[in-house]
Amino acid sequence: MSYEYVHLKRALSDLLKEYGITVYDILDAMDEEPTGIKESFMRRVTISEDEYEELAKNLSARQLNLLLFALQVFYIGNISGLYKGYMIVPARDEVVKGVTTITFEGVKKVAKALGFELKD
Repeated sequence: MSYEYVHLKRALSDLLKEYGITVYDILDAMDEEPTGIKESFMRRVTISEDEYEELAKNLSARQLNLLLFALQVFYIGNISGLYKGYMIVPARDEVVKGVTTITFEGVKKVAKALGFELKD
């Protein structure tokens, strides 16, 4: 089966528009305390503390929260890897190893797809 593609950023924008909310609505509802963000990340994503610290060094709290939201909605909670019949880019198999393990490389791909700059 062949699918057409939708970039993650466009899928996120469409999802928010469909529900009549903005990115700011989502971010305002999320934890902005560094420890809370880290705990949420570590519960959902299989990365080391050093890898998380690398993310935290490069991204603001709001960017980390948006990254976590996108991972949850489009990769953790979406086994199909599709959004409205379109294959999400980056593809789920580039982000998730096995059934539910999100790798550090996957996190970086999603961050890049959202337009976040990570320094190597």
